[in-house]
Amino acid sequence: MGKTVSILFSIMILAAGLGAQQEETVERRLERLERENRRINEELKQSREENARLSERIEGLASEAADLRASDGELEKLVNVLGDAYDDPTWSPATKSGKLIRFYGFLRTDIYYNTARANDPIIPFSVLPEKGTTYGADDDQFAIDVRLTRLGIDLNAGKIGSADVTGKLEMDFANFTQGSTESRPAIRIRLAYIDFDWGNWAVRIGQDWDIISPLLPAVHSELLLWGVGNLGDRRAMAQLIYESDATEDLRIKFELAAGFTGAVDGADNDGAPSRTTADGVDSGHPHAQARLGLNFGSWVEGKRAEIGFWGYVAGLETDTKFNGEDHFTPYTVGIDISLPLFASVSFIAEAWYGQALSDVRGNILQDINTATGDEIEGWGGWAEIHWQTTQDFRLAIGASIDDPKDGDLNGAVSGENRELNWTAYISSKLDLGGGLYTGLDVIYWETRYTVTGTADMVRVNYWIQLNF
Repeated sequence: MGKTVSILFSIMILAAGLGAQQEETVERRLERLERENRRINEELKQSREENARLSERIEGLASEAADLRASDGELEKLVNVLGDAYDDPTWSPATKSGKLIRFYGFLRTDIYYNTARANDPIIPFSVLPEKGTTYGADDDQFAIDVRLTRLGIDLNAGKIGSADVTGKLEMDFANFTQGSTESRPAIRIRLAYIDFDWGNWAVRIGQDWDIISPLLPAVHSELLLWGVGNLGDRRAMAQLIYESDATEDLRIKFELAAGFTGAVDGADNDGAPSRTTADGVDSGHPHAQARLGLNFGSWVEGKRAEIGFWGYVAGLETDTKFNGEDHFTPYTVGIDISLPLFASVSFIAEAWYGQALSDVRGNILQDINTATGDEIEGWGGWAEIHWQTTQDFRLAIGASIDDPKDGDLNGAVSGENRELNWTAYISSKLDLGGGLYTGLDVIYWETRYTVTGTADMVRVNYWIQLNF
């Protein structure tokens, strides 16, 4: 009996111990559960805060998307522009508008020596008379300048409507403003226009080269033989351009423009102090220019030839009547030719006939005989042979002439008395690599006057140029 009681007592003690131990284990579990619950609640709180922030961001993005939908065309244009930038690394979107832009130009220095006195040592268009004047015979000249240094900017606005829209601004420092010196040259706008291109058809508005006389001679970079055979300049105008596909055997280019008469010479033949309106402006209408160019294959493999036919007509009106006349009609017709002769030799030339052509640089910059009231007629042109002797060296030999009609001139008035202006020249150009070029031009130049006879000079021009 006693043994049995002992066993029962032991079992009761063991059961009590196990119960206490189990109670302790449950308490620990409850503590762990409470801690886990607090952690979960904290994470839920953080999640709710993050969801609130995400909701605010989503609302902001929705608002931005609404703004973009309101100007969906702008986004498409930007994508197109950036796509073009990646296709052609020469373009950069570094503009305020995001439109593509690129720069070009060169740094240039020219050294000039004239064996006689020209009307200007740097930008001559004639040799000054020596007989019966204050100028001495063989009065030589020397000058150095950097005015032809150039900066150009191309702008690509992408597609606007159905047109590819581009623009150009080109400047140099050949602006001979009164009082400026060679160490203080003034900026000059050369080109400033906007192009709208629909493929075969295009419209150009702004300052550009004249359509007539499109070729440029190899020498006389300062004035391009203007007044001594070459016509054309730059001015503000509106152009319509048609160009056939480049895949066609015969390629046609037609250009038509309405331009500003007097933009180049600013002619005011009255010279009255109280009347300062240029004669071209006073005419009340623009002038018209047109050119038809035909480009075709030649007998030289890989080389194409081109011939162009062009014309120009304008109006001048003066406040003063000259021999009863105050309305005058400048006009010219001309032709240009670019012709490969051999693989390394080519021929280029222009010829023209017209009257009152001072504003397009013809008839030695003479337009009206103020004594007779007649327009000054004349003819001219220039021609060159180009020989690419090596890949890096080119020679050009050429001549030019501007010959006003003698009977139209007024020998008593300076500026209406230049009978003949002509040149013969040789030019060289060497590519030194890395965008560096240099060359030497030598020009024999002769100008004949109605009263003071003939003046001549040799002009030597050395230049060096770094393109970028």
